[in-house]
Amino acid sequence: MQAKFPETLDRPLQIIWWETDELAPLLVGLLLYLITDVWLFLILGYLGTRFYSKYKNRLPDGFLGHIAYALGLKNIPGYPSYLIDEFWE
Repeated sequence: MQAKFPETLDRPLQIIWWETDELAPLLVGLLLYLITDVWLFLILGYLGTRFYSKYKNRLPDGFLGHIAYALGLKNIPGYPSYLIDEFWE
């Protein structure tokens, strides 16, 4: 008998049917609702999560990380900063 290698070992953590980065808008909306007691924030958090999930599923894996790199929000290890105009090795 051979042991099976799990297929989801390298996938991100999933809570219910959302990945952890997709839950961020919902959690922000929940936090704002708890602070202000305005239901609109809870609804906007849910809609933000739905929009982000659909947007993320249309794009290739890693696309959002590359957008963050292009905007200068995230550095990729081993690469120069995107904001550098000229680069000499």
